[in-house]
Amino acid sequence: MATPDPVAGEWAIELIPVNDTGRAFYLQQYKPFRLAALKQDAEAFGSTYAREAAFPDETWLQRLSNPRVKTFVAVRLHDRRILSAVSLVGPMHGAEQTVSNPTRAVLSQARPSDCGNSDAVLLLYQNTGVYTRPEARGKGLGLRLMATAVESARQEARRLLVEKGSSSSNKQQCRLGVEVYKTNHAAIAFYQKCGFEVTAKAPGSDDDEKRPEACMYYKNLLD
Repeated sequence: MATPDPVAGEWAIELIPVNDTGRAFYLQQYKPFRLAALKQDAEAFGSTYAREAAFPDETWLQRLSNPRVKTFVAVRLHDRRILSAVSLVGPMHGAEQTVSNPTRAVLSQARPSDCGNSDAVLLLYQNTGVYTRPEARGKGLGLRLMATAVESARQEARRLLVEKGSSSSNKQQCRLGVEVYKTNHAAIAFYQKCGFEVTAKAPGSDDDEKRPEACMYYKNLLD
């Protein structure tokens, strides 16, 4: 007897809105999705199930309302079950060191030399919370979500440059990155397929010799 396909039927990529509908969806669907990810693939994340399971709903909703975070999800339309998700953090300007949930913003320490360009980094973005349910893997959902996040960052970067009176032809860096454990070979292969390159050791990774992190950067978003 064939095993039912959990991705069968209609599904769509959506941005979780910051409104009453989005807040209800975040608590009812995204929160259990995130906790399941932390429990099932603990070694892939910097956070833990025990830590986030103890968060009150207010903390979860603070993540959603963070103006620098957009959370994209692949949802199965008939039951609103989240199959895959990614959060886009940014933009961060220049030497900004931190951004609140869901992760620290290590991109602020990116060096122009990482991609062979001597111009200053202008706008920085980071993808985080990337996860696809095991039963939904191998169907291209993660690739579609990542492409959506990349395009969102690209469009916003172009808009911000226009507002600042800058031109995308000036080769100033608008970059998108991720942090990944060097031992997570599957994740590294996935990000490389999406167009990322391993360019540097993550700041502070010497503190954890067992799971040192690597920075992976997408090519200049405006190339």
